[in-house]
Amino acid sequence: MPRARDLALLLPLFVIGSMLACSKGTSHAPAPAKVGRAESAIIHGFLDKTHPAVVALLLGKDADSFEGTCTGTIVKRDVEHHIGWVATAAHCTARGVSLVVQAEDFTSTDAITYAVLDHEADPRYAKDNTYDFAVVRIVGVDASTPEIPLTTAPDGLVPNAPVTSVGFGVTTVGESNSQRYAIDKKLFRVEEELLVYDQESSGVCFGDSGGP
Repeated sequence: MPRARDLALLLPLFVIGSMLACSKGTSHAPAPAKVGRAESAIIHGFLDKTHPAVVALLLGKDADSFEGTCTGTIVKRDVEHHIGWVATAAHCTARGVSLVVQAEDFTSTDAITYAVLDHEADPRYAKDNTYDFAVVRIVGVDASTPEIPLTTAPDGLVPNAPVTSVGFGVTTVGESNSQRYAIDKKLFRVEEELLVYDQESSGVCFGDSGGP
């Protein structure tokens, strides 16, 4: 079973490049390298069918009129009490989380939904997005519910290590997306809280926040 940080890490993710992944079209000339922050489908990625533990978070107080989406990962299950733990980004929980959905497409009729019991952000979380981690507890898990446990230190991640980012974010700016996408990358730099990679032509975008 892969572990969450082995797949990538919880966003926010610092990325190197011009952030073209979150814009329409492609650039034909190289842009000057600069650092950007991926706040939150994955641009120029592929439909993901191998990480069912990566789930969509519908944000706000009402799932019928949700205010946005984020991504999370079921990292732990208590099958006896039907409780699950979803790791995500703290900024995703600021407006509340109304529903957690397990599916390749969270609008599909066969999607599995989980009611939200509660959520809590890292107590060190700050407005500058340091310690941007949170856990959402969900109700309704069972023995068939997939999980990707959090890894423990040392995780073995080093520059040039391959990683896969997974999420439900937009694939084109100005349009919505309900499908789970993934993208393979190699790490540029590894820090205590951040994994850094080049995202000039592909990578995460709005809605992928909190994904692995």
